[in-house]
Amino acid sequence: MAGQKTPTALGTENIGKLLMQYAVPAIIAMTASSLYNMVDSIFIGHGVGTMAISGLALTFPLMNLAAAFGSLVGVGAATLISVKLGQKDYDTAQRVLGNVFVLNILLGVAFTVVVPQEGKLQEPDVEIELDEYRSYNRSKRSGLQTSK
Repeated sequence: MAGQKTPTALGTENIGKLLMQYAVPAIIAMTASSLYNMVDSIFIGHGVGTMAISGLALTFPLMNLAAAFGSLVGVGAATLISVKLGQKDYDTAQRVLGNVFVLNILLGVAFTVVVPQEGKLQEPDVEIELDEYRSYNRSKRSGLQTSK
């Protein structure tokens, strides 16, 4: 029974072991995401050109912001739902899940429709960069990787 996990492992297991068990996957995920961003920049810089890098520079912070909001909602909801399920309050857990679903749809709409509008600056010297930003941001939102 050595590999079997108990429901009370978080309260009884060695902290170092728990830290390795839960922190290492998160570190690997963040490293993979950062590597993706670096490789994406390299390919776009070589394949599309230097102006496309400016689109990346404007889009990456928004992608990180969207991921942060997703994590905020997901982790908070998972915690609250877990507590309610532990209390056997299934109705409240289902309501929380429904509310989170609606909140995620609203956040998705906000990041798809509202946030790209901030790229509409009126200064002529940045219009080319904003065109690259809009093009790259549109391709990221649709899930496609496109080039000119």
